[in-house]
Order: sequence, then structure tokens, then C-alpha cells
Amino acid sequence: MTYFKAKGRQLLPQTHHMDTREMLAPSGLIFGGNRIPNSVCLERRIFRAMKTVASLVKSDERYLPVFLRLEQELEQVRQVSKALQRARALSARKA
Repeated sequence: MTYFKAKGRQLLPQTHHMDTREMLAPSGLIFGGNRIPNSVCLERRIFRAMKTVASLVKSDERYLPVFLRLEQELEQVRQVSKALQRARALSARKA
């Protein structure tokens, strides 16, 4: 398989299609020494995509299904994040 190089970094081949799990690092991103969970990173990415698609919907309504799908994805990520927080809080309690 041939990889394309750009400025010393290895890029994925054109035939490779990434899913959401491959786009994020397993441990989340680190900014300024603070770890940002994957759910927060994914939430930000979906929100930015929603803003982009919203501007497309203004000019052409055929993009509305994409916007609706992004809304569903965002809600799902938020639900999972809240459930993880509740589970961590419950496990941190002493018996």
C-alpha cells in the first residue's frame, strides 16, 4: 500500500476511509497539560460540522438530512458523556 507524504508526515492512502474511532486518539487530546476526553473532542467536531452544514442549508435545503443526522450524533455523544460521568461519580463513592 502506498502512503502519501506531506511535510515529513505520513498521510493515509486515498483509498482508506476512516470511521469515528480512527479519527480520535485512544486517550484523548492533550492541550496545555490537560487531557481533553474524546467525547469533548468529538462533540466540538460535530458542532463545527453542524455550523458548516447550517450555512449550506440556508442556500440549499437538500443538506437538511445531513444537519439532522449531525444533531442526532451530537445528542448521542452528549448522552454517552453524561452516562460516563454518572458512572465515574458512582464508582468514586465509598460504600
